[in-house]
Amino acid sequence: TDKDGNVVPPPAYVPPPHHASYRYFRHSQAAANVFDGYRNMFLALESVLDHIAPKQHGEGETDWLTRALGVAVQAHADLAPFVRTPGKDPVASFIDAHYAAVRCAVFHAKSSAGRRLAPGSLDAHDVVLHQLLALQKLVEDLLKRLFKARLPQSGFFHSGFGDLLAKLAPVTRLLGGPVETPTVEQLLAETDDYPEGSIFDVTFDGRRAGTTDEWIFRSELKCAELPFARIGALRLIAYVPDRSKLGAMGMFLVPIMEKMNVTTLTTDLDLAGVGKLVVLVRCVLRNVQGPRRGFAA
Repeated sequence: TDKDGNVVPPPAYVPPPHHASYRYFRHSQAAANVFDGYRNMFLALESVLDHIAPKQHGEGETDWLTRALGVAVQAHADLAPFVRTPGKDPVASFIDAHYAAVRCAVFHAKSSAGRRLAPGSLDAHDVVLHQLLALQKLVEDLLKRLFKARLPQSGFFHSGFGDLLAKLAPVTRLLGGPVETPTVEQLLAETDDYPEGSIFDVTFDGRRAGTTDEWIFRSELKCAELPFARIGALRLIAYVPDRSKLGAMGMFLVPIMEKMNVTTLTTDLDLAGVGKLVVLVRCVLRNVQGPRRGFAA
């Protein structure tokens, strides 16, 4: 209302202006392969930067990218995730650490020209995925600032989710079996009618090196002491007898526990001749409205 009590209608909704970068962004999100996802996300970035600072006739690709990123930084675009050396110019860091090392390695197959990132390589998949996550954050930021694009924002903070896993660590164990593993409910039931398996202690290693959204639980198995010579399934479990003692944190801890307790990790490990087996279980935070991570290798 205004000062006289009259109802003031809200301003008319103005949809974000159409821009070609939206299509590249959408194709990145819909891609089945992480390399296709990355290529389209970088094309979305190029489209946005060309809107900010159009490429001039005769201007080299790297020269234009450097100039356009400089304009973007002046508009408060955040290139900090690409800065490996503290104090180094963020634009130069992006060119060195990302454009030359990742973008060119994904877009080109000429191994004679230097490093290439090839589909099917687990190491390359990991590099491209984490660079895609950082690149998408930059693109999203520019779309919001330039076009007022409405992108969903919610979910766990990475550090907060890691703290929750740390709180569960004392009550976390690893189940392993030759074919399948029992569930928590089967272990607690007054019956022996459940799959063969053993329970192992685990330690919480904390955040996986080089990531912000992955954590590691570790278990070391002495194979000679196992009642079976093959592991066909694993299950990370967390159990608290009295959930009321979790207090206010229970609303966050219980869903994590329930997800862990029903998730079977299928494998095929022959332990013949193996003295010790070290099992690392990666726990990855995937916010429903966050960047896509589930790409094919």
